[in-house]
Amino acid sequence: MRKIVSLLTLVLFISVAAWSQGKISGVVRDQNGDPVPFATVNVKGTKTTVAADASASFTINAKSGDVLTVSAVGLTSTEVTVGSSPTVSVVMTRISSTISDVVVTTALGVQRQAKSLGYSTTKVTSSQLNQAKVTNVASGLSGKVSGLTVNLVNNGVKPDVRITLRGVRSFLGNNQALLVVDGNILNIRYLASLNPNDIEEINVLKGSSASALYGSDGYNGVIIVTTKKGKGAPKITISSNVTQEAVAYTAKFQDRFGPNGGELNPESFPGVFYFPEDPFKPYVPYENQNYGAEYNGAKVPFGGPVVVVNADGTNDTLQNYETYSAKPNAKKDFFDKGITWQNDISYSIGDEHSGFFNVIPGSGYKRNYS
Repeated sequence: MRKIVSLLTLVLFISVAAWSQGKISGVVRDQNGDPVPFATVNVKGTKTTVAADASASFTINAKSGDVLTVSAVGLTSTEVTVGSSPTVSVVMTRISSTISDVVVTTALGVQRQAKSLGYSTTKVTSSQLNQAKVTNVASGLSGKVSGLTVNLVNNGVKPDVRITLRGVRSFLGNNQALLVVDGNILNIRYLASLNPNDIEEINVLKGSSASALYGSDGYNGVIIVTTKKGKGAPKITISSNVTQEAVAYTAKFQDRFGPNGGELNPESFPGVFYFPEDPFKPYVPYENQNYGAEYNGAKVPFGGPVVVVNADGTNDTLQNYETYSAKPNAKKDFFDKGITWQNDISYSIGDEHSGFFNVIPGSGYKRNYS
């Protein structure tokens, strides 16, 4: 009986030992869930090493408590401790690095390394352009490219900008840079209508040699815009930002004297009003020069008289009256605060053969002004 018990104990011990020294299987993936084929897996402190196959799967001789060291080109080495399960899960982190920058150099979209070019170029990435959450691409380029001057022509609900890259070269001709979007030459005004979040990068060609690639149209420099393309796993991006602007300051105006240009004779022009205490400086309600009488708080005509013809053929003269006093900050208070609210949503997907960005039914780009 004792021999039978001893034999069973020996078999159980051998089974446990065989399990603890068994094969461990697993799959190597990166932080995005993509497989990492041909990764190297090593039992730390030993010479036991295997390579994952094309599908990133591996099997290695290891026991519970062993530490597996996993390494691959372009990823950070990772260590995983073997537990009681015969399988392990390995997640590695890809190393973000840029080997060399490239810039678009020709109208055909040919790319070259920046160090191989013989002329001045500047590259602005999407993250640099949208660092301050701009709603206008031209405003986002301001201060990021040497020699690039962005002037605001008007600041209405649809602001126009003037972009010069190589200075003022003509008194009568066009001095603005050439705009190329995905290989298509467009009017520079189109730049303000582009959505900054849809731009992958902007390359600015400043030298005359670079501009010559586009002929006489590129004489004033070239701004090359490359929009985003779908790549990698399906991704939905949502963003929203609100900006507010107000008039910072206006010209200083005096608040002592009222409207008059000084050239009118009060007796020859209707609507001209003067005060008995100061008859030499009349108040002209429809003037915009401030050479009139001093403000005194009296009731005076406001604007010129209006003649209204009645149905019976008679005429009535209508005249509004206002207190003759200064209105400090009236011109500045006339302006409202400007609010810009931009909401973006995009969908992208792609692989080494094809990809798309925002190419879905009903997709579009709108800007509403009010």
